[in-house]
Amino acid sequence: MNWHDAGAPVGAQGVRVNLTFLSGYVWCENVGWISLGDGSPANGATYANATRLDYGVNIAANGALSGLGWGENIGWVNMDSATNFVGLRCPPDFDNDEFVTGEDFDA
Repeated sequence: MNWHDAGAPVGAQGVRVNLTFLSGYVWCENVGWISLGDGSPANGATYANATRLDYGVNIAANGALSGLGWGENIGWVNMDSATNFVGLRCPPDFDNDEFVTGEDFDA
């Protein structure tokens, strides 16, 4: 997933991390472009995700992401999950067992 240097010129459409929301695009090799929001939530602080005119990914105070992204090839990408944490600083699950444990950090 490429979120840094999207667009032309390089970086023109990459993800912008604001205090309470994201904007811009990420590129995923298998699904194409995903929009994380246009950078202008209706209330100025967070996307409501209630209409197609005010959708995007919000950032909670703890760094957790919520809300919706849109991919032309895959539809809505839901960042809200009661069982999986989606955030800016997610710890890695290197052994792919769906849990972050000490084994993920063992060399």
